[in-house]
Amino acid sequence: MQINKDDELAGFPILEVRKLLKRADDSLTVEYAAYCLKCPKSSAAQLIVVLNQDGYLEPDGESWLVSVKGAALAHASAAKPLLRSTAQKRLEEFLQRVLIIRDSDAYLCKVSKCVLFGSMLSMVPTVNDIDLGITVVRKTQNYDEFERARKLRIEQLEAGGKVFSSYWDEMFLPEHEVMLFLKNRSRAIALVDYEQNKQVIEAGPHRLLYSDNEQ
Repeated sequence: MQINKDDELAGFPILEVRKLLKRADDSLTVEYAAYCLKCPKSSAAQLIVVLNQDGYLEPDGESWLVSVKGAALAHASAAKPLLRSTAQKRLEEFLQRVLIIRDSDAYLCKVSKCVLFGSMLSMVPTVNDIDLGITVVRKTQNYDEFERARKLRIEQLEAGGKVFSSYWDEMFLPEHEVMLFLKNRSRAIALVDYEQNKQVIEAGPHRLLYSDNEQ
């Protein structure tokens, strides 16, 4: 899905709405929307009404479920379209980075699955972005071994001046480092968790690009 960064929805910038739906994951409440958007509950409630009317949310008791359409908006791109030749080059470079991560001892996690979906699988000359569903797993299933390596990596970064803002930043450091390297600061690459977005991905054309059978 492609969006215009200057658009609004119920008076909120579309980029803020996209961020809200991404943070909501599967479920959303008025209170959480107000917290994320830093707005009155009345404004958040009005936005949720509009999102429901437009098919981005579905009622679920006192909360709201993010629909397939809502999940698509959560991962929509506001970047300029790419020439297909440029997008293909970026995709090939991405897959090379997947292999680098797999073979490097510097990374504690790796990609076990990568699925392409979205406009790259169409025949149009330009594509909105390169939509990829990935699964990131630990290289070792030994908990103690993984924790020792994770803590050592934290110590190395702190010795170099890195400051972690929260416990969660430290806890998910291995996954975060993999994601940063995969993205490589490219706005053309749109990554989503394959398992969490499986329904959206498999609702349309999709293609398995990579699978690591040695999980």
